Amino acid sequence: MHSFIQEFIARGVIQGSLQRFMSDSHYMVPILLASLICAISHLHLSLIAALLTFIGSVITGFFYYRHKNLIGITIMHYNVGVVAIAFGYI
Repeated sequence: MHSFIQEFIARGVIQGSLQRFMSDSHYMVPILLASLICAISHLHLSLIAALLTFIGSVITGFFYYRHKNLIGITIMHYNVGVVAIAFGYI
């Protein structure tokens, strides 16, 4: 549930709003801005966690841009989070 809430806020609210307000800009600009916000919110964990979050967020942002669906990226977010915790990145 936590992954869905994070993806809903990051993709559904932030990225979706940026795409609507910045419709004249390149499609990657809202994705990069939303990913930067996500990375900053993970900065308290570590710099590595923030960097990995940024990279993963760009990937999920692109998938959301293409499919406009939160189910797949929520599952991906959950699985990547479990793996990151298992390997000690978080």
